[in-house]
Amino acid sequence: MGIYRAGATGTGGTGGAAVQVTFQVSASTYFGQGVYLVGDRAELGAWNTASALAMTPSGCSGSTCTWKTTVSLPPSVAAQFKFIKKPGDSGASVTWEGGSNRTLTTPATGSTTYNGGNWQ
Repeated sequence: MGIYRAGATGTGGTGGAAVQVTFQVSASTYFGQGVYLVGDRAELGAWNTASALAMTPSGCSGSTCTWKTTVSLPPSVAAQFKFIKKPGDSGASVTWEGGSNRTLTTPATGSTTYNGGNWQ
């Protein structure tokens, strides 16, 4: 884990060790499709779907799984993000979840979990 210093990289934060943020969402997918996390920070892919973070499925029931990923982020920073679905083949398009961007502020220390609820 790196140390983040306020203003050192232009990413904000209050300094100190990175915090661990676990993102999770329950989502239905088809065979070969995955759920990814993408957002406004470099650690979240900087809104570039090609750089989105793959999430890992667990607790599946039929085509619905709980998808999770854990990301190291600077402490005490605001982030905007969305969950997306990407197909296994390169010819199909990315599906963005609807609505406004999701937001969170990371804790000053430790870790947190963001529960994204159900996305069908």
